[in-house]
Amino acid sequence: MSRTCIMIAAAFMAAGLTSSIAADKLPSLTPLTARDIRGITHTLPEPKSRATVLIFIAHDCPISNSYAPEISRLAAKYGSRGVSISLVYAEPDFTDAKAAAHEKAYSYKLPAFTSLWRTLVRATGVTATPEAVALSPEGAVLYRGRIDNQYADLGVRRYHSTSADLAAALDDILAGKPVRTAQTKAIGCYVSANG
Repeated sequence: MSRTCIMIAAAFMAAGLTSSIAADKLPSLTPLTARDIRGITHTLPEPKSRATVLIFIAHDCPISNSYAPEISRLAAKYGSRGVSISLVYAEPDFTDAKAAAHEKAYSYKLPAFTSLWRTLVRATGVTATPEAVALSPEGAVLYRGRIDNQYADLGVRRYHSTSADLAAALDDILAGKPVRTAQTKAIGCYVSANG
């Protein structure tokens, strides 16, 4: 199935999502240990971080790739404030070597995971790439959804985003407040844990 068909299917499936779902209705992730593409062992969520953000991407998703500079900017901004940000390549048969080449091509300097993406998709409920999940140190999903509203729909890109959803969620978390909007609809390429 072509990436375009998958993107269209994702739009129809995601259309039923609403941003009014409360944080207590979101799933949680039982902490697990995993090796990133460089062989470094991590516990997810990172127990010493104030929050752990997993950003699900796909190397051949144009929307994911367009977010590379913003993802790197967010990692630099929030990394110094105790937030761990990692990439999850949500695609079958994608090797660590391919992920390392993709990271290099897009100037990523983040931990990245390929082998346990299905487990993470099932645990968090992610449906598209790019999609971000912010976790508490205990594994509660505090936010799930888009990075921002740069894409109004598939093929409809705003000149500038008007809502920095992931950044707003992280600001709430770091301020010790409940996340005001715990879920937003991610626009991008369809993800299935069965794929």
